[in-house]
Amino acid sequence: MSMSLIYTLSPLGRVAESAGLRVTVNNFAHLVIPLAFGSIGTAFGFYPVFISNSAMLVAGGLLMRRNRALTSDR
Repeated sequence: MSMSLIYTLSPLGRVAESAGLRVTVNNFAHLVIPLAFGSIGTAFGFYPVFISNSAMLVAGGLLMRRNRALTSDR
């Protein structure tokens, strides 16, 4: 689904660049997020990890809700 969105939303002639950027960000996230949450869990226990994960999920839901409201007005 993300690849079809990249293909649809990227400028003409820059689809491969957009796909490469997606892969780069995805691999970076696979490296940084477990490292960050593992170090937080080691230092402070699991409670801050669950709270921060739930905060990120709520923030993502709010962003998606805002995007949905903006795109439904078009």
